[in-house]
Amino acid sequence: MRVISGKAKGRRLKAPDNGAVRPTSDKLKGAIFNILFYNLDDLKVLDLFAGSGGLGIEALSRGAEKAIFVDRNRKSIDCVSENLQNTDLRDCAEVFCMDYRRALKYFSGHGYAFDLVFLDPPYHEIDWNELLSCPEWRDLLENESVLVAEHDSTLILEAPAGFETLDNRKYGDSALTIFEWKQ
Repeated sequence: MRVISGKAKGRRLKAPDNGAVRPTSDKLKGAIFNILFYNLDDLKVLDLFAGSGGLGIEALSRGAEKAIFVDRNRKSIDCVSENLQNTDLRDCAEVFCMDYRRALKYFSGHGYAFDLVFLDPPYHEIDWNELLSCPEWRDLLENESVLVAEHDSTLILEAPAGFETLDNRKYGDSALTIFEWKQ
């Protein structure tokens, strides 16, 4: 696993050794950023279910202003912090050890807003309808904010209220569904 492009290009990323993390492959990460295709400069990014932090770190490397990393697993959070340090991107990041429900409520109540959100939870441990329908998205997303969901390829995600599906692609056992906030 490595950073594909930008100021940290080529830097290796570690994966947590907790056995619960399935890091996004370089191929899939490349596909995500090719689909997004736009300039990431000055964007605020949320990497929910961060694992190794690979998606948020890639966004920072490509010019995102700030990235927030959230994972409920302490080993994952330690790994994210180490990867941020090793890529010299620590100064434009915040790292939180908490579950996603608590994180979304916290961010909503503290004035956070995101332009780009990565969702890469453990495939079979998440209720996607519950996650995508969280009322906090109203406070956390600007019009045209993008949400990138990586999920099991057998699952078809429907856009909940407030979102529009922009793209859906399969890559082996994984799939990407990209939503845009339209409120």
